[in-house]
Amino acid sequence: MSQPVRFETRGPKSLLFTRGLLLVVLAQFLAHVLSLSPGVTPSDGPEIATAIVTLGVIHPTGYPLFTLVAHVFTWLPIPIQPVVKIELMNACFVGGSSVLIALIVRSIALRLQGLWPSANPSLARLWPRRTSDERPPPAHTRTTRERSRDTWEADIAGILGGFMLGVSPLLWKYMRIPEVYAMHVFLVTWALYYWTRFELCRRPAYVLWAAVPMGIGLAHHVTMVYMLPAAGLYLLARRPYQLVAWFLFPVVFVARRLGAPRLMSGTDFRAWWIVWLGCIIGALPLLSYGYFLWAHKTTDGVSWGGITDWNNLYRHMTGRQYQAYMKGWEYADFGKRIAGIPNYFDKQFLAGTALMWGLGVVLAFKRLWPYAAFIALYSVLNLYHGAQYSVGDFYTYYLPAAVTSSMAIGIGLWWSARYLCYRPEGRTLQAWGIASAALMVLVAGALYYYEHIATPRPRHLPAFTDAALVAPLLAASLLALLIPGVLRYRRLTRKPDRKRARKPAAPARYRGLSLCMLAAVGAIFATVGVARSVQFRGTAVRGEAYARSVVRSIPAGGVYLTIGDGKIFPMWYLQHVLNEGREIAVVDGRMIQQTWYRNGHLKSHHPASCDPLAPRFRDDLTRFFLECGTYRQRLDAYSDEKRTWLKLDTGSTRSGRRTKRTVPLDHKINDGGDPKCQEAAYRRTHRKPCACWDYNTHKRQWDHQCVYTTEERAIVRLHPRETYAHRVIEDHIDERPVYERNVFTRNERKTKNVRGWDRAAFRRISGQYHLINRGRANQIVYWDEVRGIDPCGGGSLATLPQPVLQKPTPKPILAPLRRPYKTNERPQLMSHSLLTPQHKGNGDDERFTFEPGADVHLSMTWFERNVYNSKRKNRRGAHVLYGVRVCFFDPAGRKIHTESVRTTGKVGRVRLPSEETVMSGTYTVQACTVGEVGRTKGQPVTRKARVPDHLPCLYPLLEYEFNVRAPDL
Repeated sequence: MSQPVRFETRGPKSLLFTRGLLLVVLAQFLAHVLSLSPGVTPSDGPEIATAIVTLGVIHPTGYPLFTLVAHVFTWLPIPIQPVVKIELMNACFVGGSSVLIALIVRSIALRLQGLWPSANPSLARLWPRRTSDERPPPAHTRTTRERSRDTWEADIAGILGGFMLGVSPLLWKYMRIPEVYAMHVFLVTWALYYWTRFELCRRPAYVLWAAVPMGIGLAHHVTMVYMLPAAGLYLLARRPYQLVAWFLFPVVFVARRLGAPRLMSGTDFRAWWIVWLGCIIGALPLLSYGYFLWAHKTTDGVSWGGITDWNNLYRHMTGRQYQAYMKGWEYADFGKRIAGIPNYFDKQFLAGTALMWGLGVVLAFKRLWPYAAFIALYSVLNLYHGAQYSVGDFYTYYLPAAVTSSMAIGIGLWWSARYLCYRPEGRTLQAWGIASAALMVLVAGALYYYEHIATPRPRHLPAFTDAALVAPLLAASLLALLIPGVLRYRRLTRKPDRKRARKPAAPARYRGLSLCMLAAVGAIFATVGVARSVQFRGTAVRGEAYARSVVRSIPAGGVYLTIGDGKIFPMWYLQHVLNEGREIAVVDGRMIQQTWYRNGHLKSHHPASCDPLAPRFRDDLTRFFLECGTYRQRLDAYSDEKRTWLKLDTGSTRSGRRTKRTVPLDHKINDGGDPKCQEAAYRRTHRKPCACWDYNTHKRQWDHQCVYTTEERAIVRLHPRETYAHRVIEDHIDERPVYERNVFTRNERKTKNVRGWDRAAFRRISGQYHLINRGRANQIVYWDEVRGIDPCGGGSLATLPQPVLQKPTPKPILAPLRRPYKTNERPQLMSHSLLTPQHKGNGDDERFTFEPGADVHLSMTWFERNVYNSKRKNRRGAHVLYGVRVCFFDPAGRKIHTESVRTTGKVGRVRLPSEETVMSGTYTVQACTVGEVGRTKGQPVTRKARVPDHLPCLYPLLEYEFNVRAPDL
């Protein structure tokens, strides 16, 4: 009996590759670990970490597998925050991705080099037939040891390809925070590894193995779906039999049993089940989405979407909430994003690697075109998704393309090394010249790009770059090409010397040049890796420091009103994971319109029986923490309670009943002033632009939408978030402290700004209110209570009056009884402030306790810096130039320092000298405005321009305390 033929499926082993890859990945992992964020950042990371720790539900598409795997990592017995443990998991995923890319690049290079074993001929046929002459591929003429000596270029190129992906700044940026993209990249590289094995070996089993990471990827990140059509077309080109055998074989089987025994008798139907079994394997991980139903019932954290049934589950897992951001070809910025893709490539892999990328792509299409087309199609689909997705972090969808680019660069490096390594002896000098010329042209091109195309221009480039650097480099490249050519020509045309006649030299190996090239590339990216590690290590965390500062400023029972992921998510992490700030309510003005958040999350976490300002808790806050200190206690004890101490009115913003005005008004109408708005048919299709079309002629019973604002000097439509924010303020300000951040002090980019500029997203707060800055949050008070107060007018401290709180009522104010919006002539000068020991400290440097004799620096971030001017294209009118006076008071209440600044630039800074902080105790800083100071004729507008001392304060802007004490010994 003949033995079955066995075919090799692996290339030659290499200690250089094994040990080198291990060393590089360990070094890369160390650099990643050193750069991990020590706390949460103002991004999606805090929300993700909160859901992981509390086993909740993350924002769509939910990422159930990532949640469960990361939750296991939070069990690590390491004395670090849970968020850092999740980042450690991400670092492991990136390390695994680097290893897989290295294996892919090495195996492709070995196949192109002829050192990878040929595929089984029975599996390589277009349509499998039953034959008896299946023979193994011809043996290599070289021994195993000789073949292993030829793999070192492929070994190093593979290691460099994996390392380039590992030090990619885009992947690094989202690896060092608790984000989902590191796992997504790992699953992509895992699937590509098995598809590469299938390309090289043609074994159907690798299709099944590839289905595992693809299925997990579909259950993790929805964009893995783009690999399905790419893989389907690849199988159609390489193995069409696999796409039809799964339904053809059952038909043939039945036909043979019904009277056609010889139907397709010569066809080999082995592995006919591969496709449908792969579909089953790939679909099984999708069952993990059922986790949402369990998590919604059990978590005490955030259950995004309030998933209670299968319909909500499907909407969540398909990202229905964000499908409105899919703009397609008509997206206005689509062309700009497509044109900007080379810039992202440059940031990831440096401009010089573009040549290697091109070489790798050409080689792949020349030798393995179906596989190359599969990779290219998958990359293009991801690039298209990112380019037309109208979100701020669209570039994260370029990561799969970065994976495939690192593969192409690695193959290009291998080819370059082989080309320079194997040359006839007489052409060595010419090869050096060509390589040197190419390198100089590349550098010259990069310099020209940075000088004339890139914005902003790098500061380190010298003046007259074209004349000083580009022209000499181009001249030197011509010499590098001419000199070796001339020498070679003279050598070939020289008459032979019979005395020195010898046989022609056989082709020899010259490793010096290729080794230097690969070593140079490795050294460059190693330096880049170290630089990026240092850069990310110094990146400010801000999120956690911001959340702690907010909690410090708001008393128990207060309401904190904010908008935006960067402001609400760090608060969630602080409350749910670090167990701080649970005595205040954080209300997001954007999500307040969503039922799951308003009636589910806020209601269940703040029941009426756990009001910190209730009579039984008001004088004994310790009792509150014993009975309601954790959200689990509130859910278990008051799960049946239907009332909450928060009042969140999101009803209609305008009465349907209207009456004709006896005296018509003559206001300019911005939202409805178009004459077309007089037509009912036009209004039905343009509701928002025509919202206030009848304001001058008709009066509503109550109107919380169309108002007159001082900034536009016209009738405008308030955004629903503005209206709901005013309702929250009105319902709570008489009963409890109310604070805001990023609502009436919110900036947005022009593409998202409803007012059409890149400054204040919403209008000023109603004129009956005023904002007093308390650090990272602004307290909302009545304007009449602080008008005319001059905190810096006297020599001693006079704290601002605090409102007298009334007994809380259970229901919000009825819409007809609400106060109308009042015009506000006062610009909001400040969004937030912080105290640091450094002159230009950031949010991570914020301190509320300083050592005696230390400098104290107050940084005030200006908000309104330009007057809104609808007649200008960018809407930026004149600069808002107000004088701000800052005064410091020592523990005895004496004024010790006063300094004035102008609201110019972005930040205003005031320093309390070290000689004023020698006394231990509680200090107070206050600030007020002296009004508009205007410009000094003939002098530029600078923040250092003197503010007249004789001007009195018009109203206060800022007040809070800080401590000075010696460190505990």
